[in-house]
Amino acid sequence: MDPSLFYGSSKHVNTIPGDGVLSDDDLDSDSDPNYEPNSHRARPKKNIIIPESESDCSDNDINPQILQASSTSKKKTKTTKKNKKDKVTWKNEKIEPFDEKNFKFTGSSDLPDEIKKLETPQELFKFLFTDNLIEIIVHQSNLKSVQTNVSKPANITREDIEQFIGIVIFMSCVKLPSTRMYWSKHIGQSQVYETMTCNRFEAVKNNLHFNNNDNFKPRGTDGHDKLFKIRPVLDEIRERLLLVPKEEFLAVDEQIIPTKCRHEIKQYNPAKPHKWGFKNQVLSGVSGFSYDFDIFAGEQSDSFPSDAPNLGVSSNVVTRLTSTVPKHQNYKICFDNWFNSPNLQVYLFQNGLLPLGTVRLNRVPNSDMPTEKELKKNGRGSMVEKTAVIDNVKLSLVSWFDNKTVNMLSAYVGSEPTTTKKSWLLWRRINVNEYLPLFDFKLAISEHMRKAGKVVGKKRGRPASLLGTPTSSRANSTSRVNSPVMAKNFDTPKKT
Repeated sequence: MDPSLFYGSSKHVNTIPGDGVLSDDDLDSDSDPNYEPNSHRARPKKNIIIPESESDCSDNDINPQILQASSTSKKKTKTTKKNKKDKVTWKNEKIEPFDEKNFKFTGSSDLPDEIKKLETPQELFKFLFTDNLIEIIVHQSNLKSVQTNVSKPANITREDIEQFIGIVIFMSCVKLPSTRMYWSKHIGQSQVYETMTCNRFEAVKNNLHFNNNDNFKPRGTDGHDKLFKIRPVLDEIRERLLLVPKEEFLAVDEQIIPTKCRHEIKQYNPAKPHKWGFKNQVLSGVSGFSYDFDIFAGEQSDSFPSDAPNLGVSSNVVTRLTSTVPKHQNYKICFDNWFNSPNLQVYLFQNGLLPLGTVRLNRVPNSDMPTEKELKKNGRGSMVEKTAVIDNVKLSLVSWFDNKTVNMLSAYVGSEPTTTKKSWLLWRRINVNEYLPLFDFKLAISEHMRKAGKVVGKKRGRPASLLGTPTSSRANSTSRVNSPVMAKNFDTPKKT
């Protein structure tokens, strides 16, 4: 008897095994010509089709055992090639001690005369935030007001934008709970309400724009840019930053631009002082000045230069930011373990850049470095160094124990020599021997921008009192509001 005639031909019906006692019907079922055990489970065997070769050999001349042996041998050769390519042997030896003569810096970090002539904070601000950029903001803001309401244009002028910027910088120094409080009779700030009215300030703020909305491409289409709204500002400032010659020692790192707004590229980083904001990847120097930057915008930021290989999301950040660094002039590039990898070290060294950074051991295969417990037994300051050669580039891997284990990977320096050392931007690069606090620097820019388009003359009578302002306690001394540029620190030790 055919079971499918009784149970149906559904593939979900499973045959129930017997209990060992067969009935007469079960014995007679073996002789049923229509019965095939597990016929619904049986799978048709696939025929092996061997394509005809160019030679005149027949199918009978081919031995299936030889075919099977050749296929397994090909698999073995592929796996052995992969193993040989991925396997890197680390030896217990040290790289040659670092010598400045072997890696002498041949680039130029001297500032041009155009930058050396910049003395005041407002001149430095104007160098980065150019008049052309202000004209772009004026044009786009007026265009935005016309697109919103044709019968009521904002008529924003260049002086309005400069005064607006000066007020915003002052508000970042003197903070009040609400924006309208700066025009209050009781706690209002004269630096604000004497510059611009509250209604005019809000009109400029509502129509402030940097790019034409008609050129915006929606999400999912080619050319969509998540930073479209501020792209002209980013490009203009980046072009000015690239005009500054870079220092010998550079570093690639990320920072958070704090914000409370809602945006799709907003990031959360618990390791940063400001945990919520936009992630900005920066190329900076020892002085703290940023020479290049790239705001993280998701998948569209995962790109790499045309002459560089794809080294992964984190390492591609370094290849992008260092693409503007002159090659083969022994610039030193430092970065942390989120960016570092052996392939990145090899690429930078082959392009004449000297890399150094901390590294995660899971990115260094076959290193077999000692654990933190083993280094802790040897005491603080103990270290172990190993070397390996990848693509004719010798890498040094050092595990050094301080309070915790620090792993370093470099293509030009190892653990020797060992020494003991103790430990704003463009202003600090120009004025090396002078110090100006950031608060005074921002107030100087704010004061200059707020006076845009106004004729400042001497007032008769006694000077206005600054009571009620955050700087009134220093009215009798050197006030930061009256002379922000002169507030310098003269207590720095003189050179002997």
